[in-house]
Amino acid sequence: MARRAKRTNISRGPNPYPAQLSHPFAPQSLFSDDAINAIHNMALKVLEELGMKILLDEAVEMYQAAGASVDGDMVKIGRDIVTAALASAPREIPLFAPNPARNQTLKHGAMLFGPGAGCPNATDRIEDRRPGRLVDFDNALRLQQSTDVIHLLGPSAEPQDV
Repeated sequence: MARRAKRTNISRGPNPYPAQLSHPFAPQSLFSDDAINAIHNMALKVLEELGMKILLDEAVEMYQAAGASVDGDMVKIGRDIVTAALASAPREIPLFAPNPARNQTLKHGAMLFGPGAGCPNATDRIEDRRPGRLVDFDNALRLQQSTDVIHLLGPSAEPQDV
């Protein structure tokens, strides 16, 4: 069994990890406030009048317990339920790293970096494009973990050979 080379500790000053980064600019809106309200109201109308087909019985029971109207597997959710859920949503979500110095907070204006995730294929210079394999997943994960600028990891190439 081969031994791994011992890592050398490279000093980057007093704190080697960057603090929470935040976006310095106000967010740009793709839609006007009127358009956003129209989209929101139409989504509420769909939930109230058309409903959603929920296939998991346990989920149907949870919706019914929350006050939704249930007819078989069709669930109609009133705007009061949606409004209460939006009001109860947290404004910040702490993200804990194995090393507490790398903890981050997911919040409005926070800048968190992560790789693209959920790719079914892998590509390299030798084998070109192909369905993802476990070795491709491992290699992508190693690349992601070797940088100090990625905050979140996701499944890169989906291993389809497992």
